[in-house]
Amino acid sequence: MACLRCVKDIPDVVIDEQTGQAKYVQIRIQDPSGQCKVIVRSSKCAELHNDIFEPIYVQLRQLGWECECLGGGRIFRDIEKKNMCVYGYSVAFGMADHKRTVDILSKKYPPPTTIQWSNDGY
Repeated sequence: MACLRCVKDIPDVVIDEQTGQAKYVQIRIQDPSGQCKVIVRSSKCAELHNDIFEPIYVQLRQLGWECECLGGGRIFRDIEKKNMCVYGYSVAFGMADHKRTVDILSKKYPPPTTIQWSNDGY
């Protein structure tokens, strides 16, 4: 990550490319010039939402970037059926704006993939 210069160098979405449920976080990043955007990161291996957020936070802060977790939840993904569902919350960071997450995911996964969201719990 040492060659990062601006927010355009950071992918909007990095999630596991397999079927199943994974924790996710929504992160606001800002480069040293003041440009900012919101990104989505998810991992099936994460035990806690902070396991996803902390490595990104540490790397970006070392480069002089601002980084804030806006909340979390879960993403259930079915590769074969081409659908996703965004729901739930993070105990540590609170509930992310799932509609915003869907908007970000939709750029990387346009139709025929369907992406739904719910503010219901688990």
